[in-house]
Amino acid sequence: MAFRIDGRRVPIIILLCLSYLLQPSAGRFCTDETANMRRNSDGELVMDHAALMMCPQIKWPMSKNLGPEGAKALANELKINTRTNWIWLYNNAVEQEGAEAIALTLKDYDHTLRVISLYGNDIRVRGAKAFGEMLKHNHRMRELFLGANSIGDEGATALADGLF
Repeated sequence: MAFRIDGRRVPIIILLCLSYLLQPSAGRFCTDETANMRRNSDGELVMDHAALMMCPQIKWPMSKNLGPEGAKALANELKINTRTNWIWLYNNAVEQEGAEAIALTLKDYDHTLRVISLYGNDIRVRGAKAFGEMLKHNHRMRELFLGANSIGDEGATALADGLF
């Protein structure tokens, strides 16, 4: 089956691909610039919710040092953001406190997030335990990357326990 555009035959599959690519969120990554992280009137670090709702993937630039406080702001955003399905926070100093905040949000809220990479964020055993607990409750998570985080045997055991 084909349609005509400007007198030319166009297969329907091409139209379907074009309609997907022209969607506002298709293929877009939110970055630190999109997130527009700033302090609100209470002095809390917050992100631009409207901007983050426009794209389902968040890719924080490597070594931009989101830090624990930024990770908490992201966790707060995830409580109300119903579109995000992929987060990449490679080497951003999230640390234990930030990892706990993200894991707690993903445990307590029915979330769309399927993939999260926290490679090289020094989350250690405490962060791994938080994600292990999250895995007991969040059955939508498909990929969790926690390499280079010094989680040790105790953290690995906590993650494994979360899967069963």
